Amino acid sequence: MLNGIYYIFTTQLPYPAPNPTKGLNYSTIDFSTASGLDTLEAKKLLNETPEKLTGVRHGNGHDFWVVAHGWNNNSFHAYKVTNSGVDTTVIISNIGMIHTGTPATRTSVGDSFS
Repeated sequence: MLNGIYYIFTTQLPYPAPNPTKGLNYSTIDFSTASGLDTLEAKKLLNETPEKLTGVRHGNGHDFWVVAHGWNNNSFHAYKVTNSGVDTTVIISNIGMIHTGTPATRTSVGDSFS
């Protein structure tokens, strides 16, 4: 929570296609409003991604990084979350395993063992 606002990040597999909610999205819940609860519509950050998502505190001890993996590539997508909100300027690092296939191949779900 930053300044009374919670950021909720979600991922959804690209199956079954077409699926308009697939990819990495985030929504906010603002507990600082007069009503005590204000939910904003989901915003898309990444069109296709497996169910791999993590968050880590920024080195400055205050902000956070949210990291997701791309689909059909080996790219990690990092987004900074600050008091100003989610910075949609992505930092991409290409390293490691390429995530692709179908749900049966298990490289798309959160517990990949291939």
